[in-house]
Amino acid sequence: CASGSAVTFADGVASASVTLYDAAPTTLSVSDSSGDSGQVALDVTPGAVRGLVLAGVSVDTSPSILAGCSGPVGDLTCVSSGEATDHTVGGQLTAHLRQVDGFGNPVDNPGSTSIVIDVAVSSSASNGTISISGDGTLSIAQGHASTTNNFTISRTDGVAQTMSVSFTIDGDGSSPILTVTLAS
Repeated sequence: CASGSAVTFADGVASASVTLYDAAPTTLSVSDSSGDSGQVALDVTPGAVRGLVLAGVSVDTSPSILAGCSGPVGDLTCVSSGEATDHTVGGQLTAHLRQVDGFGNPVDNPGSTSIVIDVAVSSSASNGTISISGDGTLSIAQGHASTTNNFTISRTDGVAQTMSVSFTIDGDGSSPILTVTLAS
């Protein structure tokens, strides 16, 4: 029920369905018209992993890649188009990836091994490069929700240059979970 919604009591008992989306500690409070009230502390946990999102953006595109994200988690596409022809003026992106539930809450890797993220450059939009810091792999370590290493996508200078990269969770056999496209 929504905040402020009326719930009908019968013989001092009522029930209501409450859905909480923000994975964080919260308090559920109730009160009635006579002034009786109560509350309970809840620890809302994230749901199952639904996809990947960009996180920790340290070098952003112009226009911002984050403003160009659309679609549901699990089939998210982020596009920065109309960038300057010089890639150093808005045609680069440095970030890491975070796995999230369907509401965007970070989901830690509960496994005993790292989750490897597959990276694929589109053959029809490969005007640029992608580099990955550290050991050159994107992975999410046990107990963490974000990749250990950052990646940098750089689009080639010039007019009508496009660089598109898809990221998927290794071995899940699904379509791309996150696609990032930089275009001049």
